[in-house]
Amino acid sequence: MTVVVGGTVSPLYPCHETTCLQEPHSKMNLPSEPPERPTLGRIFSRETYERTLKEKGPNPDVYVCYASYLAEVGQVMDSLEVLAHTYKLYTMTTDKLDQVVSKIVEYVRQDWRENGHCGYRNVLSCPCCWGVLNDPITLPCGHTYCRRCLLKEALTTCRVSPQDHLLLSNRSHVLHTLGCAEEALRDAEAAVRCRPEWAKGYFRKAVALTSLGRFEDAFISFLQCAVLEEFNSLQSIKDEIAKALHRLLKRLTSSWGFSMDGRSSHHCHSYFPSPTCSVPPESDSEDSEDGRQQYLSGTSALPEKVPHLRKVLEKFKHEMEKNKKASTGYVRCIDLDKLDKNDFECTLCFRYLYEPVTTPCGHSFCRTCLDRCLDHSTNCPLCKTSIRVYLAERRSAVTEFIEVAMKTVMPNECVERKRQHEEEMDELAAAGKDPHHEIPIFIATLAIPTISCPLHVFEPRYRLMIRRCMESGTREFGMCMPLENGENGYADFGTMLEIRDIEYTQDGRSIVNTVGSRRFKIVSKNVKDGYNTASVEFLQDDTIPSDSLVEIHRLHDTVHQLASHWFDSIESTTKRRILSHYSLMPSVEGEYWTIPNGPAWMWWIVAILPLDSRIQLSILRETSLLRRLEVIHKILRCVIIQQCDRPAVTASQ
Repeated sequence: MTVVVGGTVSPLYPCHETTCLQEPHSKMNLPSEPPERPTLGRIFSRETYERTLKEKGPNPDVYVCYASYLAEVGQVMDSLEVLAHTYKLYTMTTDKLDQVVSKIVEYVRQDWRENGHCGYRNVLSCPCCWGVLNDPITLPCGHTYCRRCLLKEALTTCRVSPQDHLLLSNRSHVLHTLGCAEEALRDAEAAVRCRPEWAKGYFRKAVALTSLGRFEDAFISFLQCAVLEEFNSLQSIKDEIAKALHRLLKRLTSSWGFSMDGRSSHHCHSYFPSPTCSVPPESDSEDSEDGRQQYLSGTSALPEKVPHLRKVLEKFKHEMEKNKKASTGYVRCIDLDKLDKNDFECTLCFRYLYEPVTTPCGHSFCRTCLDRCLDHSTNCPLCKTSIRVYLAERRSAVTEFIEVAMKTVMPNECVERKRQHEEEMDELAAAGKDPHHEIPIFIATLAIPTISCPLHVFEPRYRLMIRRCMESGTREFGMCMPLENGENGYADFGTMLEIRDIEYTQDGRSIVNTVGSRRFKIVSKNVKDGYNTASVEFLQDDTIPSDSLVEIHRLHDTVHQLASHWFDSIESTTKRRILSHYSLMPSVEGEYWTIPNGPAWMWWIVAILPLDSRIQLSILRETSLLRRLEVIHKILRCVIIQQCDRPAVTASQ
């Protein structure tokens, strides 16, 4: 199924696995903004602020911190009233509002989402423009966008349609630039009606309202934009909100008995001067300062109720409720008569797509099917385009558009396809639980319990085997040594290897760090999808009778002491190599005779002794701890004798 293209635009992607536009709420994906200054609101309470203002009188910095604190705790109305009181007493600038506006925006956005109003994004639409996907591109993260939205390029041609919210928004911007604010507002309002969940429409509306001097409505629209915005940085919107709030408060307080400078709205010189008022002679200036003190002394330091601001906030809440009702009613319709379910078939397995992924060349497959193809070739299975970059970056994000489209138009088939996949995974996860469930077998070397076994996996069949072990959650497989005279070319005994870590190379190979665990005996052998499998019986050491414990302890201590002596006598270069690969000899465990595989130090010695692999295999298959100790004891004595004879032979020569 060809859905999207996008191999040539990766440098311009606004979406990446770690900075995806669709996941704005994770810490990793939030736009970077400068850290906020510590605020008094984090230290004081409402009572503390009010007591401070009563005792020490009005202070603009205290008012701003007080307003910020109130906004932070969700008392937005009270916060605005504090700002109005501040504007009545002092000359304020927009930069003073940044901190308060930031808190207001954070609160209203959080409140909007906590009340379940955050699920309006229609996956069948472009997340940026909310239109039908046009020339779609799927990013490595699995989300799909219009090409023009992704590249942020302007349209060279435009479809004329009265219901196209993009056209209405663009025309509103052009009309505003030309100075036609009324016409710009009409187009912006039409865009909002078309897509009430689209933040940019409210931004266009707010800009037009600002030009018309309707600052209260502009403030409301900017705030709606901030609530609905999902993907872009909010800083520019917060700046616009601060400007709108500044104009609103400035106009509101200028209509009261005193301007924001503290001057009478009727007599500029009656109380105290402002930068916009000419300063009279010195005596008049002194009278003005006296008037300022007289005004401040007669004004309460605590803010009063402002009915007009309450009406503004109530209108904002009403508009958001209207937005909710309009947004929930919008669903992109699909004409099922024009739907061909064959479009959702994987061209590799000929079943419906499951966990669909999209290559840079635009073709979609089941994720597991594509992985199997990439085990053999780094080209697209359909068009043969090289997708080495896709393989090197280990992309596995599901294409959200295809997955949601399938669940929308063919839900029953999706449930059945998921059931098939889960049955396959359950079968793989049950490997080794009983003789009926086979384990995967890797034929390469003799693995030993408790000993690490790094593997370089490059054959396609073993790539598939390792991937299935990881996906099923078992994270283990069997390792057997090859034998020319053995059935199917490998031994009948082996060791399970647990996968500790995997490092992938850019061409699909992998370095797998494993460690030996359980021993097993093969009951029957088989082949699945190119790699060997087997039904096995897991081995454990025979239970030691109590009357044999004394002999076991004696022999164990003797062999352990002899092994330590032999290792200490090894040439230093060889010893360093052994330690770098196998680490130090494990210490003796308590009650080692009850461990299913016996003491770990014994397997460490078996791994480093200069033995033929067939002798190691005979020790591995032995389930009697006593006999294993006896064999290792004999081998150690022979090795030590040979080491002692070697210098003597050299000296005689």
